[in-house]
Amino acid sequence: MDKKAKDFIFSFVLMAVAVYVFVGGMHIYFEAASMPYNITEFTISPAFLPVVLGASLFFCAILLCLQSLSGTERKGKAAKAYWGQFKASLKPLFANKNFLSMVGGACIIFIYTFILVGLIPYWAASFVFLVALMLFLQATKPVRVIIISAVVVGLILLLFKVAFRAALP
Repeated sequence: MDKKAKDFIFSFVLMAVAVYVFVGGMHIYFEAASMPYNITEFTISPAFLPVVLGASLFFCAILLCLQSLSGTERKGKAAKAYWGQFKASLKPLFANKNFLSMVGGACIIFIYTFILVGLIPYWAASFVFLVALMLFLQATKPVRVIIISAVVVGLILLLFKVAFRAALP
């Protein structure tokens, strides 16, 4: 894949990140504008920086996209060719067992971080996470996985809650 095709594809990744940051910033603004904070002036709100950075990143991503298409007479044809190069580069990637392992592990980490920790108690979420990750990676026999996970979570709770008296999420 040539440099212009990579820039074209990466500009869409940057646009997605920019939208995420912008929407997150607006969520912060709405939280800060409600009770008990009542910070309704946007420029002093904690959301100001994320919103400005998200909008700036989106603008820069648009510029990168346009720059990757510059120098070609037919921009629509160039965009199709870049998407074709991108799709062709994905085929060997999805045939790679290590890549699929990494994606699966990342999905398990995502589920643990953004779903389980807020949904169930920390110790239960950590236990489910460890069991799922070790089973996915085929670390050892399922019975050992459960025992190891229970011992590790128990030690973490003992160390941080009892010894350090720290609050866990």
